[in-house]
Amino acid sequence: MIITGLMKSGLFVKLDDGASEGFVPRRTLPDDFYEIVAGGMMLLGRHHGWLFRLGDKLLCRLENIAPVSGDISLSWISGGFQQAETARSLQEKYKRRSKGRHKSAGRRRR
Repeated sequence: MIITGLMKSGLFVKLDDGASEGFVPRRTLPDDFYEIVAGGMMLLGRHHGWLFRLGDKLLCRLENIAPVSGDISLSWISGGFQQAETARSLQEKYKRRSKGRHKSAGRRRR
């Protein structure tokens, strides 16, 4: 299964048949606090550094199919990537600077 979409609440994956898409809720991912970074291209775990990117392959278990709505619920088994760098350094790497109301907003100090 390949990750096709990211949300703070979980991942959308394309099933191996190529015709269906399922949802992997965040609660089934490794225990962490996840944020969407890099312009919506990655889901990054703040504490342990788990990283899920668009196009990554996952192994998931089928949990539920709702025939009426067509919803497919999955749970994460393996896949994604755990960074060797600390999660905090990854946050700094992918964090966007805030552009507030002040004249110096979004600029770094010298």
